[in-house]
This record gives sequence, C-alpha cells and structure tokens, in this order.
Amino acid sequence: MYLKYLIGALFSFSLAFGMLSSNQSDFMSILLWLVPVNIGYFLLLYLSKNDSSLSFYLFIAVVIRISLVFTTPNLSDDYFRFFWDGNVSIQAKNPYGKRPSEFITSSAVERDHFLFRHLNSPEYHSVYPPFLQFLFKYSVKMGNNRLDTNLFILKVFYALFSIGMVFLLPVILKLYDLKPWRAMIYLLNPLVIIEEMGNLHAEGIMVFFLALFFLFLKKFPQYAFLPFSSAIIVKLTPLLLLPSILWRLSLRQRFVFCFGLLLFIILSFYPYADGLMRGGFFKSLTLYFNALEFNAFGYNLFKYWGYLVYGYNKIKLLGPLTAGISFILILYFSVKKGKGLWESFPLQCLILYFIHLFFSPVVHPWYLIPLVFFSVFNRIYFVIVWTTFSMLSYSHYHGGMNKEQYYLVFLEYAIVLIVLWTDFRQKRFDTVA
Repeated sequence: MYLKYLIGALFSFSLAFGMLSSNQSDFMSILLWLVPVNIGYFLLLYLSKNDSSLSFYLFIAVVIRISLVFTTPNLSDDYFRFFWDGNVSIQAKNPYGKRPSEFITSSAVERDHFLFRHLNSPEYHSVYPPFLQFLFKYSVKMGNNRLDTNLFILKVFYALFSIGMVFLLPVILKLYDLKPWRAMIYLLNPLVIIEEMGNLHAEGIMVFFLALFFLFLKKFPQYAFLPFSSAIIVKLTPLLLLPSILWRLSLRQRFVFCFGLLLFIILSFYPYADGLMRGGFFKSLTLYFNALEFNAFGYNLFKYWGYLVYGYNKIKLLGPLTAGISFILILYFSVKKGKGLWESFPLQCLILYFIHLFFSPVVHPWYLIPLVFFSVFNRIYFVIVWTTFSMLSYSHYHGGMNKEQYYLVFLEYAIVLIVLWTDFRQKRFDTVA
C-alpha cells in the first residue's frame, strides 16, 4: 500500500535533485540520477495501471512541475536566446530582422553583452514562432530586465500549460474510451518533465494545443482549426499532420479549416512581417537540413554512404535528400488509412512524426515529446524506450567538447529499433490501447 508513496517520493526527489545539481558537460553525473529516475518512472507506470485511483500520480505530476519552476536550466543554455529575443522585442525591434551579431555594438548595454556572450547561435536568426516571442517578451517586460526574475516568470508561463496538461489529458482519454492510467505515460515521463519544465523547451506547450485539438475533434469539430493553429505558432512541426487532417475532411470542411488556419497564422506572423520578408527566419530553419547534425540515425546511414562514395560528409546534399524522402513518406502515410476514419488518427500522427525524426539530421531529446503524447493513445512501447535512451545524447556535451559519441548513438537506436520491431511483430500498430 505504501510502496507507491515511497517510489513516488524517490522519483520526485531524484528528478528535482538532478535538475538542481547536474551540469551539461558532466555526463556521468547526469547518468547517475537519470537511471533511478527512469526506473522510478516505469515502476510508477506499473503501479498506476493497477491502481483504482490516480490522484496520487496526478499529485506527483503537479508537484514536480511546480518544484522545477525554481530551478535553472543546467542542461541547456537555449534560454539565453529566449531572453535575447524578448529583449529585442521590448526595444520595439523585430527579433527576426537581424542576427544577434548584427544587433550587438560596443555601445550596447551590459545586459545585451552578457546575453550575447552566452548565446549558442549568435550568427543565426531567431527560429521561435510568434507565440513563443510573446512569452519571451513579457517574461522580460514583467521581470524588469533581471535575468533570475525573467527566468522565474517564463517558467511560470510554461508551468501553466504543463499543469494544464495534467488536468486535460485524463479528460481526453475518457473521450477516446481509453483507460485513464495511460495519461501517466506522458505526465510522469522524465524526458517530458526535464525538457519542458527543466530546460524550457516549448514542445510541451505545443503538445498542450495538440491535446486541445484532439478535444475539439470530439466536442467542437468546426472550431478545431483554432488549437491546431495555436500549436503551429508555438512550433512549426504540426504542419506535418496537415495532409492527414485534410484527407479526413469533406470538401466544405477543408475549406473552412484551411481558411481559419491561414487567417490565424497570417494574423499571428503579421507583426513580424518585415523581419520575415528579409528571409532570416526561413534561412535559419534551413540550417536544420544542410548544416546541423545531432543524434540522428536514418540521416547518419546516408552520411555513411556519402563517406563511402565521396570520401567526406555531403550534408548540403544529404540534408535536402533525406528531407525530400521524409516528405514523400509523410504524404504516403497521410493517406494510407481510410478517408474519414478518425479512430486511426493518433496512431497516424505517431507514424508521421517518427518518419520526420528518423530522417532528420537533428534529433534532440525534446523532439520526442509529441511522440510521447501520441503513444498514450496506442499500445506501442518503442517511444517510451526511446525517451529513456535518447538522454544518452547528453554525452555529446561531456567535458564541454560538443562532440557526438557515435557508439552511444548506435546503442540508442539499436535498442529502439529492436523494440520497434517487437511492436510490429506483436501487431501493436494495428490496435489501440
């Protein structure tokens, strides 16, 4: 009876302690606390599945998220860019207009120089869509330019969406006639909590709006474009799902959905039109296909082929090539299921996101957060395993070297592909939970 309380307490303490004490460049310390955290996660999933009440598990999910509001992102320095963009917006300038290196001058205030010194992408234009720019701006504005206060306010914003998901997901599962314990797959997942509330990556906010989209499909289908559009202005990747959605709609429904979607997105991006027209936003996005690499698998297979044929890394060719293959496969699998069948939609979303990540040159751990959400609706296990082993990618920062450890990349994907094959063999892709 008391086992769940003990495991829950150890899980919560280990996760909070790890986020407070870890450093991105010390992989061994990260590994030491991630192992018990993930063991605790799987034990809590097992216990919640057989528990008549989920109150305790939901309580843990809320408490952990609140506790991480008071921590600093020790595993990521992306938040410096968030406040840089917010600071630019406060100065009535366009965060998409110039690269940070073009903004900074010798006459800039000390705060600007401080943020600039900590940026990991000073030569890139901002790639964060309007909803996030809004959060960055008001975190800086309400925090009166004090970094610690700015960070606290931004974490409070994130916590509102993250805790909102704690209450929203069980309701959605009930609408889809699924067992409510499955919400714990997402709500207690260490990667989801660490990357959203710990490191301030916005995939969790995007998933909140995708969850609302799933709710609207059941309750208010005529207005479903609203949460879907909101998800896009947080992160652009939900556009992957658009062909699948349109395939399921009638001609009239397609017109209404597309009109509402376009109008919403245009109005959201309009205040930043000047910077967008200069091309910086879209130019920086292309870096993910022809310049950057991190923890990839499908792409690395092509890269290895490139070394065999050309003797060097042909990223400027292979990036667009794998993106093209991914695009074709996404279109194919978007129409593979019967037209108008919404029952298969969550599984199809999972497949489409997996295709995108499989061929992407960059697969940061937080990119898996949408996959975790979609896996809640299906008896598929490879995603949960992937979230555990994707954290091995933090080894690439060990000692401050920022160098990929390819043997760990191979280990991560070997295990994931074995479990994925097992899911296929057990025909878990043919059923729902």
